Amino acid sequence: MPTPTTARPKLVPSPPQFSGKLFRVPEVAEILNIKEATVRKKVLLRQIGVVHLSARAVRIPQSEIDRIIGEGFVPAREVR
Repeated sequence: MPTPTTARPKLVPSPPQFSGKLFRVPEVAEILNIKEATVRKKVLLRQIGVVHLSARAVRIPQSEIDRIIGEGFVPAREVR
């Protein structure tokens, strides 16, 4: 007779810990002097960490902006 197996809990990775104020995409684009589309693309490529408020709404924490600037980010050119 087969022995009953005990259910193992699924391992769920803990979400990254962010700190500081939360910014909207247009605010981050202005701070970094890049286009909003570039910020959205980097979010989709997971190059910028975000906090999801709903299925569509995201906010970018101050710690991510500090990380990007600290890595030596320089925009390619002036935003028009």
